[in-house]
Amino acid sequence: MKKLLCMFLAVALLLGLSACKPPLAVDDIDPTKTQIYIAIGDNGVGTEFLYDLKAAYEAYNSEVEIVPVQKDAELSNGVDYMRSATEDIIYVNGSNDFSQYENYIMDLTDLTNIKAYDESGEYVGKGNGVKSLADKMKVYENSYKMFNVGTAEQPKFMSLPWFSSVFGLWYDIDLFESGHLYNLQGYTGIDGISGTEDDFYGPDGQPDTYDDGLPGTWEDMKLLLNEMKGKGFKPFTFSGMHSWMRNWWLETVILNYEGLNDYALNYSFDGVDSDFGTIDSTNGYQLKQQEGKKAMLLVAEEIAKGGLYSNGSLKTTQTHLMAQSEFLDSTTTDEPSAFLIDGNWWEYEARDTFERMAKINKKFARGERRFGYFPVPRFIGTEGLKDQENTVQYVRDVSGYLILVNKNTKVKEEVEDFLLFAHSETSLRNFTKTTNLFCSYDYDMSNDLKSLTPLARSVYELIHDDNVEMAYCGPEVLCVSDGLTAQESLLSLRGKNNTFFDNWEWLATIGEGINARSYNDPIRDMAFDENGQITAATWFEGYAEACSEQTWNTYFH
Repeated sequence: MKKLLCMFLAVALLLGLSACKPPLAVDDIDPTKTQIYIAIGDNGVGTEFLYDLKAAYEAYNSEVEIVPVQKDAELSNGVDYMRSATEDIIYVNGSNDFSQYENYIMDLTDLTNIKAYDESGEYVGKGNGVKSLADKMKVYENSYKMFNVGTAEQPKFMSLPWFSSVFGLWYDIDLFESGHLYNLQGYTGIDGISGTEDDFYGPDGQPDTYDDGLPGTWEDMKLLLNEMKGKGFKPFTFSGMHSWMRNWWLETVILNYEGLNDYALNYSFDGVDSDFGTIDSTNGYQLKQQEGKKAMLLVAEEIAKGGLYSNGSLKTTQTHLMAQSEFLDSTTTDEPSAFLIDGNWWEYEARDTFERMAKINKKFARGERRFGYFPVPRFIGTEGLKDQENTVQYVRDVSGYLILVNKNTKVKEEVEDFLLFAHSETSLRNFTKTTNLFCSYDYDMSNDLKSLTPLARSVYELIHDDNVEMAYCGPEVLCVSDGLTAQESLLSLRGKNNTFFDNWEWLATIGEGINARSYNDPIRDMAFDENGQITAATWFEGYAEACSEQTWNTYFH
């Protein structure tokens, strides 16, 4: 596995999904067995995996009964649920800041160090193995420190990582093939010269990789979008209700242009920017003028001003679930959509739509339709923008999914046994085969790829590509430097000034005097701009106005 990059996610996602099965009724409880109650909520992953795990564990240990309990609304506040939790184990999405919850959450550090697995990663019982959970944790082995709230020398785990997801742009492979959208004439590739061998290599500039035939640069991307528009396509579909979803993808554009170091300064405000030099608490405002933000605004402007979005994408009533349905249904219309902005959980989350469409034609079934990750093109040869220097494709890894244990559980030994069993090689593989999502542990899916959907295989290929780096990032993220833990990062400049940095990535002031207005949703605001006042250029200028040196000094000096 490649080196994974270290950032801390603290964003509660709103991913509505009903349970696959109802929780057990009280009458179903077997009084002759020891019960482990597990709370689980809306995480875009469903509960089918948990019922499969229940069956497997109960076959392994006939004296224990696993009782899943659906807690959707209750778990919407993430870790705060632990204040009143009665269940033994909680699967939840949320922050890794446990400073207020140590009276409610069990310390799992000792559990992570138990040698319970053989060389192949299979569970062989507590103390009987040669590997521990710490050995299997990618987040630990690769120095994320995201779940470690102790120190590098004395780690402390108040939670276990659950699964990770890729957030970004997904494209319809079938549409690209039928619409002849690969290898368009006019592509120049990253060398910017048409007719050379790299024209169709994609953003990585390498042949025979996952992005072959896709646009290598933003200039090539504009050719693709123009081709789609000429064919009557509505290229982009996304949630109109949840602005963070489209903005997360736009921020990935910034990350890919700037590279990790310069991007991460927007969270640490402590380091050296390639253009502005040393950045600290005295001059962080300069980062509002990073070239990557200008590149991102060009993308937003192209989508917004070109009307390159589906009918529902800017309706505030359109949820992410509705966007998924619109995207899938569009293939049967005269205005098909090529791209969906979402996390790779969307395919499992939209399974009801797949089932409905499969009743019309089996070719529309989940697993039959093919989707893949669409990488961010490089910015080379774009007028008014410095050529991008970063050559790494950064992919946004959304991994704030936690497994917590109630400190007051009365079945500690059974809980530990279950959690260790749940992270065996077989259990991890089964989770992925059921959900098509990948857990944050080292395990081998190479022999099971045929059981996954094309989208999941696309993600597997992506995360195993040598030129791809997974990065924890986002509007509410704190960068964790080498040697720092997630807990310590909360003491950073940004961590102590959440109000000031609210909408830091997007906030711009456009207009003069009494006509000046604040904006923070580039695609939507540009699309609804009737006077032509809001453009990539005016937004970039508005960044400096929204966070001037004077404004910065008001807060920090």
